[in-house]
Amino acid sequence: MTEATGRGNATMARLGYMAQWTGRDDIADHIDGLLTDERQVTFFGPRHPKGRWINRWRLYDALLPSR
Repeated sequence: MTEATGRGNATMARLGYMAQWTGRDDIADHIDGLLTDERQVTFFGPRHPKGRWINRWRLYDALLPSR
């Protein structure tokens, strides 16, 4: 988590999503606690097509397969 210190919400949302997707819910929960409530929509991959909406992270995933 040291590397993530000082990163913006979009970066942290992507990092948290990747942690969740890989099964590291402990890390995802920790990152979720660091994010502010003023989260903006984030994209993981190209903006068009938008991909799947992941509500927890306010993120559209156009890259990873569904789990």
